[in-house]
Amino acid sequence: FQYGTVNPAGTHVHNHLTFLYPPNLRDSNGNLSTSPNYNPRTLKFSSSEEAETCKYCKKLTPASRQWWELKSKYFDTILFFKTG
Repeated sequence: FQYGTVNPAGTHVHNHLTFLYPPNLRDSNGNLSTSPNYNPRTLKFSSSEEAETCKYCKKLTPASRQWWELKSKYFDTILFFKTG
């Protein structure tokens, strides 16, 4: 992964965010995706918690962090987020 270059397939940052891996996927209440109480409309994301377990989370820009915090509330929705 290198900023400012075209990423080959599989090297995008979101491919390395461990909280998105199916065994780690949780809703905003912390329910695993295998739980009957799992809510697929939300996602557990805490930038401070994720930075502890995900080396790529430490590299997220403030705008990316803000996007993930918003996306965690609307995980099943397409978001348009203006940056720059």
